[in-house]
Amino acid sequence: MRETTRDTLVVKLPLHDRVIQRLQADPNIRVMLFGAADNTGLNPFYNNDIAFPHQVELKVNLDEVKANLRGLKNKPGTTRPADITSYLRKVAKYENEIRLTYALTHKVGIPTYLCSGLQAQPLFPKRSPQSLTRPCLNNTH
Repeated sequence: MRETTRDTLVVKLPLHDRVIQRLQADPNIRVMLFGAADNTGLNPFYNNDIAFPHQVELKVNLDEVKANLRGLKNKPGTTRPADITSYLRKVAKYENEIRLTYALTHKVGIPTYLCSGLQAQPLFPKRSPQSLTRPCLNNTH
């Protein structure tokens, strides 16, 4: 029988010079933390849903990460990865510490990936209410 119901997974993440340069040069590049149940050993040949334990606390360099790590209730695969870019110290060879404290779960894995994202463009440009009603007013007879 386990004496405690909480476990902590600690990962050291040193950033290489090339990664630091890319992070500083391109604001679309993010460091994302993915959580998954470690049932299959997080083998890249298996499909794993992004999932964090229900009771979880995520810290990077002792700063608590404010992110929604749950997703939709009873909907596996709806959890988003945690963006930890702003919590990392972008200093060469500094060992950033990622600390995941979780409860009531046996095993969890947290692979990290450097991701490049594209910002979605708005479907409709922002317009004032007056500009939307003006064509209607001009067409009145």
